Amino acid sequence: MPRRERRSTSPARDLAAIALAWCSLAALLGCGVRPERTGTSELASAAGPGSSVSSDTSTDAVRTTGDDATSDAHDGRAILFVGNSYTAGNDLAGLVEALASADGAAPVAVEVIAVAGETMAGHLSTPSTLDAITTGDWDLVVLQGQSVEPMEPGSDFHSAATSLADVVVDAGAAVVLFETWARADGDALYQQPWYGPDPAAAQAKLRAAYQAVADSSGGRVAPVGDAWERAWTEAPELPLYAGDGSHATIHGSYLAACVLLEALTERRAVDNPFWPDALTANEAATLQALADAATP
Repeated sequence: MPRRERRSTSPARDLAAIALAWCSLAALLGCGVRPERTGTSELASAAGPGSSVSSDTSTDAVRTTGDDATSDAHDGRAILFVGNSYTAGNDLAGLVEALASADGAAPVAVEVIAVAGETMAGHLSTPSTLDAITTGDWDLVVLQGQSVEPMEPGSDFHSAATSLADVVVDAGAAVVLFETWARADGDALYQQPWYGPDPAAAQAKLRAAYQAVADSSGGRVAPVGDAWERAWTEAPELPLYAGDGSHATIHGSYLAACVLLEALTERRAVDNPFWPDALTANEAATLQALADAATP
C-alpha cells in the first residue's frame, strides 16, 4: 500500500523536480511545453521571480505513493491529493501541510498523485490510483481536474468526477473538489465560444461544474478559482500566473494553499505565520485575506 510522505526526498521526486524545472524554464522563456488536448500543457507550473519549484509529476507520470499507506503516525487528518501539475506545481500539498503545521492546531499528513495533463476520467481508469484511494485510510481526498475539461464540448468531466468521488466515499473518506482558475486574460482559449469570452465567464463555468459534482457526490468545493477571481480585481498587482498564463507562480499556489487549508481543516488562513520566502509579509497577508473571503 502507498506510504504517506513527509516531503522527504527520493530519486523519483528528484527526477520529477528536475523535469519540472526544465519545463518551468521553457515557459518563462516563451518556449512552451508539450501540448495537450487544448493546446496548453498542465505538465509544469512555471515559477515566478524568486520562487522555488517542487513537483510530484514528470514528463510521464510520477506517483509519490510508496508501499505502506498506514506506516507513518500523524496527529491530524490524512489527505490525498489527486490531480495534475496544477496540484504538483510549487509543491502545493506541501504548502498546505506547512500552513497546517504553523497555525498551532493539528498538523496534516499529505500525499500526492499527480499525472501530467490528467483528467478525472484518466484517474478513474488508472488501477494504481483507485488502489491508493481505497487502501490508504484517508480522511479526505482532494480531486482536481484538467483545467478546461469542465467546459470542453463532449467532456465526461461530470460523470467521471462523480464516479471518482463515489470511490472516495466508498473508501470512507470525504471528497473535496479543487475548483481551478480560469486562464489569464488574453489567452487564445477565449476565442473559443465554449470557454470564454473572458476570465469571469470562464470562472463561472468552472464554479458551476465543480459545484455540480459536489452536489451529486456530497462533497465540498474548495473555491480556489473564486479566490483567484477576487485577486484579479482586489489585488491585481500580485503575479498569480506563470508565463504561460495557465499555471501558478508561488503567489498563485500560496493563495490556492490558503483556500485548501480552510476547506480541508475549517481553520482560517488569516494570520497564519507561514509563507514562502519569495513572498513578503504584506503579500502573504493579502493572499490569506483573499482566501478567507472566498471560502464559506
